[in-house]
Amino acid sequence: MKILTAILILILALYTVTRKKPLEAIFGRTILSMVAVLLYAISAAPDVALAEALLGVVLSTFVYITLFRRMGKIRIGVVPVHSLFEKLGNTYRGLEYELVSTYARQNGYEIEITEYADQKELISSFVEGQVDMICGAVTRKMCPDHTDCYEILQTKFAILPDRRTVDLLTFKEYILKQSIRETVVFSQEIDEYVISIEKKTDLSLKFKDFYEAAKNSGKLELLRKKYVGD
Repeated sequence: MKILTAILILILALYTVTRKKPLEAIFGRTILSMVAVLLYAISAAPDVALAEALLGVVLSTFVYITLFRRMGKIRIGVVPVHSLFEKLGNTYRGLEYELVSTYARQNGYEIEITEYADQKELISSFVEGQVDMICGAVTRKMCPDHTDCYEILQTKFAILPDRRTVDLLTFKEYILKQSIRETVVFSQEIDEYVISIEKKTDLSLKFKDFYEAAKNSGKLELLRKKYVGD
């Protein structure tokens, strides 16, 4: 019985350390502690079994779940824009939204979305640490130096009658809302819409692997065609 229990502990330990999703690892750790309680009990060590039950099963599981609820969330700052991160009622759609929501779902994260009126306010919030990731109408040249930028789509710029320069998807929203009626000049400058994350963070390292897999598998290109076209 002791040998079988010890083997089960080894299997559970291997299961726990190989989990990619935090909740699965917490589940494995809790079951491992419960089996350890059984091992101590059949080994005539009731005091150790009681300590493991209280500390290993109850207390540590509570601490892990509490920390996970705080850390298992991605705070996304966004300037909503057509086709990339577009709000529809109480939900969102778009190339970037589908990409980040798929990443979050695969890694067991929740997402918390905060909308900003313009890029200046968004970047300021990101620099102050109020959000973990920024996207929407965000181009590479806007991103702070300490960030990793993941290219989503190229864009040119429209020069509005009031001399403001806006990216093409923002310009498309202006057209749809019929807020521009005058002739508009288009710049030859080219930039990229990006998803931006602070460098050398766990989130950035994990998202990089996800992004490269989506890019190499052709999924990113399929999303571009789905939301933007050829």
